[in-house]
Amino acid sequence: MARIVKTQEMKVRKVMLSNWLTTLFFGKKNKTKVEIPTARFRGTVHPKKGDMFALEQVFHDNGTVEVRMFINGQEVISKPLTRKGTTE
Repeated sequence: MARIVKTQEMKVRKVMLSNWLTTLFFGKKNKTKVEIPTARFRGTVHPKKGDMFALEQVFHDNGTVEVRMFINGQEVISKPLTRKGTTE
């Protein structure tokens, strides 16, 4: 049996992108922020100003924690890297 705890959705006020990190700012004066590796959004939707962002934590009985990320209610699942020229 797993217990699910979902954080409240937050509205993205500002997005800053770099080669390695995507920084999402929330709240007034952009004091609350979350830094996520940019690779996490590979092949999926990228967050934009005005989007709703949520994290869901699933606590399993064996002590592990699974975290899922949602943007506008859609789960963010990144695609794996593939090598060019392979037929996998």
